[in-house]
Amino acid sequence: MFWLWSLYPAALAGDASFVLSPELSLEEQVALEHLNALRHATAPAVEGWRASLEGLECERPDRVLRGLTDVSPRPPLVPHQTLMSLARDRAEEMVDQAYFGHVDPQGYGPNQRLLLRGYPLPVQVPLRLSGRSVIFSSQTRANEVEAIYQLDRGPSDVAFGATDWIQALDALVLDTCVKVRVNRQHLLGLGALSSEYRDVGLGSYQTAAIEGDRHRVFVVEAAVRRGESGTGAIQGVVYVDRDGDGAYDLGEGVVGIKVEVEGRAWTLTTSGGGYVLPVPPWKGTIRCGDQVRDVVSTGVNQKFDFVLSEAQLPKPEPPPPSTPPSEELPLGLILGAVGAALTALGGLVGFRLMMGASFGSSQVLRVAPDEFSLRESAPIYLHRIEGGRGAMMRAARLGLGKGGEVVQAPQLPIAFLEASGGGEVLLDPVGLIESLDERTGNWSPVARGRMLPGRIYGAEDVLFLLEDLNGS
Repeated sequence: MFWLWSLYPAALAGDASFVLSPELSLEEQVALEHLNALRHATAPAVEGWRASLEGLECERPDRVLRGLTDVSPRPPLVPHQTLMSLARDRAEEMVDQAYFGHVDPQGYGPNQRLLLRGYPLPVQVPLRLSGRSVIFSSQTRANEVEAIYQLDRGPSDVAFGATDWIQALDALVLDTCVKVRVNRQHLLGLGALSSEYRDVGLGSYQTAAIEGDRHRVFVVEAAVRRGESGTGAIQGVVYVDRDGDGAYDLGEGVVGIKVEVEGRAWTLTTSGGGYVLPVPPWKGTIRCGDQVRDVVSTGVNQKFDFVLSEAQLPKPEPPPPSTPPSEELPLGLILGAVGAALTALGGLVGFRLMMGASFGSSQVLRVAPDEFSLRESAPIYLHRIEGGRGAMMRAARLGLGKGGEVVQAPQLPIAFLEASGGGEVLLDPVGLIESLDERTGNWSPVARGRMLPGRIYGAEDVLFLLEDLNGS
């Protein structure tokens, strides 16, 4: 029942806080490991690639492989829930709507889609090595974040599997028969902008047989959030090397294992054995069971894997408590109250009353680093985000992250937004949140309470405001 644990990203005893790691499927975890292995070193794969390029007619294989033996290592990419959801949705959309391209039927390119999902692409990205800055394009059809690949199979071919992800990523890195190898630059971080990428999303979707053929589309979204350049995270896998090949393979990940960064934060490994822990520049240790590694965080992503034997497997951690024991209601009392309500109000009415409030279809949040661009920023439709609709006895609740992202469980939250009855939205600050009185120009701290539509709120380098596009 590990999936239940993700419902309780609460702080636990001591100074260490629980952090929810993004959930990846087993195949997606394999894909992430392969992609990060290529970012670390492409040379080990070159000979295998050379054999696969035999018979290529559009260009010489040695030209395709030029430079791949001496690519400088790049930091690993870390899975981000917003990018994961977008990549999965994109793959499904292209299959269902029978098109293949970066611009969707509505005319939006990948950059705009990320903004519309609430992922805060920065206006400027400072380059760590040169000190210069580059910018993401704001054009509607622009693409600086997405790579896509389609794999076709006949009816008698083998079924799709995890190795297809490896084939797709290899093909994107080789990027044959093109003048400019944009996909290679994108995935390996070889461009000025892509060298600063921190986050990644991976998604795929496949058809049933269509005229005897089957198709599978793969999507990779990679980017960096506003305010996150110069910060990093620790990620990796906990696994049992059952085949003794010294590498992580499909099915070897261990779920529910605690990984902790020295008194600061801890997480539980997901179904594929993966974990993510955000850390500021810092020096300390990371622990998994009795294995301890030294960490020097310099503001870039790092990867630490833990290999366990079957005998060394620690017992899974219990789920974090949602409420103190004294505040929990007896199950019988809860069931009795629910039954009484349904009996008194009727099945349909009782069901509706038990459903938590959702964000309105016209309620949007705007997020920007300054007042000048705030009201012109892309609207983020709260009800379209995962977690934006109420569930049984639970109101919709979304978090606003330090980088400006609006997701169900941000890694570094600054506030939470909760849907309330009557179309109101409650603001629940995590740290200091201030609101601007535009008549006087003064900022004043706010506590948990109703958000005023149109009023500007701020925390650190993030400004945000709530709007109802219907004007009600």
